[in-house]
Amino acid sequence: MSSRKIARLAQQLDAIRGRELWALTAAEQARIARDATIGAAKAGRSGSTAAADRRIEETWRQAEQRVTAEAQALAAKEAAQVTEAAAKKAARKGWW
Repeated sequence: MSSRKIARLAQQLDAIRGRELWALTAAEQARIARDATIGAAKAGRSGSTAAADRRIEETWRQAEQRVTAEAQALAAKEAAQVTEAAAKKAARKGWW
């Protein structure tokens, strides 16, 4: 079950790297939309969009870090479960 979740997170991570909005949480999507709107308004007034662009990139970076951490945590949990199951099996059967 958790390898399916890890695969889903890997898919989500690829989508984030490809800048696909579906992979973000609702809060992250709202931040991207807000900053894109601010950037568009500033560009319309011939202003600098640098701050809005930085905030958008920061949101993408944070989303990538969040999904990577979730995937690593799930992988570690799955590895611990496999190790525990192997230890129980070895204790039950013995080494010989």
